[in-house]
Amino acid sequence: MKTTVVSHQNGTVRLQIDIDINGSLLDVEERIQDAVNEVGRAATSLALEQFDTDDSPVITGPIK
Repeated sequence: MKTTVVSHQNGTVRLQIDIDINGSLLDVEERIQDAVNEVGRAATSLALEQFDTDDSPVITGPIK
């Protein structure tokens, strides 16, 4: 299973995932669930980057 970021621009991300669907139905369902979770982690990581700070202090008026 592999998740790849195909593109990330204009607030949209396109991910590609490869899932092996060979084996028992139970094994395939578990791989699908793992893949969906991996896609969610990748998308969330990219989404969080837009809220990352530059480590400067937060100042509101005279209060740091």
